[in-house]
Amino acid sequence: MMHAKHLCQMPQVRKGDASSLRQLINHVSSNMNALQALSLNVHVQDLMLNHLMLAALDPETLREWELVTVHAQIPQRLQN
Repeated sequence: MMHAKHLCQMPQVRKGDASSLRQLINHVSSNMNALQALSLNVHVQDLMLNHLMLAALDPETLREWELVTVHAQIPQRLQN
């Protein structure tokens, strides 16, 4: 999820500045490569959409959502 978050935080490209364009390309390429290396069972666009939606939540709602999703990922036998 962190790589999807970083993909949404693109470095600024300045007109006529090849260095900033190269930085943008390296930024996207390295985060995409990291996501592919994880061999996730979800599409990158799903991760990006998930990040964008979570970024719109207020801090309290985000905390509640994280608690629910973390709780849902723990196997039932470990929750008791």
